[in-house]
Amino acid sequence: MSSLQADDEIARLRAAIGLLNAQADTLGPSVVALAIAPLQQRLAACQAGEVPRLRQASVLFVDIVESTRLLGRLDAEDSHGLLGRALKRFAAIVEAHRGQVLRFTGDGLKAAFGMPEPAEDDAERAVRAALAVLEAAQDEARHAAATMGMAGFAVRAGIHTGPVAMGAGVEEANTLVGATVHLAARMEQAAPPGALRISHDTWRAVRGGFEAQAQPPLFVKGQDEALATFIVIRELTPGERTRGRGIEGIDAGLVGRDGELAALRQAAANPAASATLVVGEAGLGKSRLRDALLQSGAAQAQVCLTGAAWPQTTSQPFGLLRDLLWRHFQLGRSPQPDQALVQALSAVASEPDATAFAYAIGLANSQQPLPKTLPDERGALRQRSFDIATRWLRSLAEGAEATEATKGRPLLLVLDDLHWADDATLDLLDHWRGVQADLPLCLIGFSRPGAVEKRPAWTAQLTLKPLDAQASGELVDRLLQRLHPVPPALRDALLERADGHPYYMEELLGMLIDQGVIDAGGP
Repeated sequence: MSSLQADDEIARLRAAIGLLNAQADTLGPSVVALAIAPLQQRLAACQAGEVPRLRQASVLFVDIVESTRLLGRLDAEDSHGLLGRALKRFAAIVEAHRGQVLRFTGDGLKAAFGMPEPAEDDAERAVRAALAVLEAAQDEARHAAATMGMAGFAVRAGIHTGPVAMGAGVEEANTLVGATVHLAARMEQAAPPGALRISHDTWRAVRGGFEAQAQPPLFVKGQDEALATFIVIRELTPGERTRGRGIEGIDAGLVGRDGELAALRQAAANPAASATLVVGEAGLGKSRLRDALLQSGAAQAQVCLTGAAWPQTTSQPFGLLRDLLWRHFQLGRSPQPDQALVQALSAVASEPDATAFAYAIGLANSQQPLPKTLPDERGALRQRSFDIATRWLRSLAEGAEATEATKGRPLLLVLDDLHWADDATLDLLDHWRGVQADLPLCLIGFSRPGAVEKRPAWTAQLTLKPLDAQASGELVDRLLQRLHPVPPALRDALLERADGHPYYMEELLGMLIDQGVIDAGGP
């Protein structure tokens, strides 16, 4: 097999077989042969690609509470209409958050985030989608009460993050296999009506971005110990967010990046147009630096806009722009996001123009023929989209959403993962920086290496390097502050293995805690 998990499995099997062979004189050849036989069979299966591939995913289950009793009050047509309307809306929310609906469960759905390829924010998007589904369910409850006189419509959701198996015939059937799926279903079954329950593994991945309440230990069949779970209350605003890695309850803060943060804050406060690209390999702390900027720089801006690219946006025209608008206008709260966008742009675009814009960025159904009001040529549609996006941005610059305290300050546009950005959005950014250079726009992008070569016009660049020895030591000491005394061997191991990468340092520590290697209970 070609996956990294399969390669690791093959290496482990070969090592185990080698160790057993080395013990042949002690254990005897017959004993070693019996022990090695199943390992050799599995090794052959791995090499032939027959063993299911393992990958990390966040699995979401959504279910309508007591649906049989509730829908039994309605006639068949109304029951089918209510259920179909709700599930269609929930599925659209999942897909808008880049999740994949695997199947409908009759009165709910099962979805996965991390397919076909995993991304760093899979768990965050799963939680964000689940909260949006619960909010949409409240709207569906009001609709059911007003149109059908039915009270008590409610939805619950659950998420677990972990390895899932995908093998021959499994991926095509949109089915996942493994304990992760079972635990995700258990999270949903144990959630109160109208709530989202997540496992500790999911909480570790999203902590610092959401407010949640720890729940009493949950006993699950097949698990030796009770599980720690959480009810998610809400997503935190950019100014409230922290990075919750490492030991739970400790925010290590930003370490070793004071100069970079000062430079970004200065750019955010400057009313002149500017563009800065922060470049760094995975694990060097781009996300932590971004969060620190949003907590401080957002207060200095007239309006703060955020957006992110992901692997799929590379081939989706205006995919990054769509993400930005989706967040800014909170389009996920509407059952018809394209119509909500048309309404939101009414001050700067006519209905036909706004409809064309929604079509161009992928909010309208791109599989249908172009409406008669839209231009026939792709070039004309693209130019119209540029014009509408620019009029909208200029309306922000002119104070359409500014308060008395923020008038005259620049617009702050913070974009993540620009190495995955689509060309259409990047062209629009160049348009804003060039043709519309009088816009008081501070553009700050975060990217892995590669985007610079793609867009050499981004001349202002900050390159993140691994933390030096002093900063690495400070970060380790902050992460281990609850351990008294700190074992020198543990401190040295974290410094050596992480090699100046804050993310790896925190994840390695978290793994040691979860596996019980160290007790981080603290005083």
